[in-house]
Amino acid sequence: MVAVDAAEAPLDFTGFDIVSGSAERYAGGVTASNGRSTKAVPGSAAEAPGPASPGRARSVQLPARSWSCPWPREADALRIDEQTVVLRVVVTPEGRVTTAELLSDPGHGFGQAALACAREVRFDAALDAEGRPYLATSPPIRVRFTRG
Repeated sequence: MVAVDAAEAPLDFTGFDIVSGSAERYAGGVTASNGRSTKAVPGSAAEAPGPASPGRARSVQLPARSWSCPWPREADALRIDEQTVVLRVVVTPEGRVTTAELLSDPGHGFGQAALACAREVRFDAALDAEGRPYLATSPPIRVRFTRG
């Protein structure tokens, strides 16, 4: 069983905004850089003035947190029970992998096993601001092997 460790996986901050600045007080709620309110402003960020929203854009995503990949035969004799591989894939608008590249490989067949699994998984394709899928490269993906 191979699992993508959520604690070690790259974070996706698509659609997450952090605003910083200085003022005498903060009203909370939805704010704008030119706002003067002393009370919280109800409503969503979509209604607030300010930078344009990212729309429905997102990067390549894994459809599930777990993959079912076999422990590499070359690693059977090793006295380890887990190992991590980092890879990156290029995904078509249909969610298929066209290219898979190892970024970190501990050897003993783990890298090749992770690549083989990634090529068989269907990914959620990257989307542009209008929600249209397009060919894109994933962020680094950590694949954790655990001997079962």
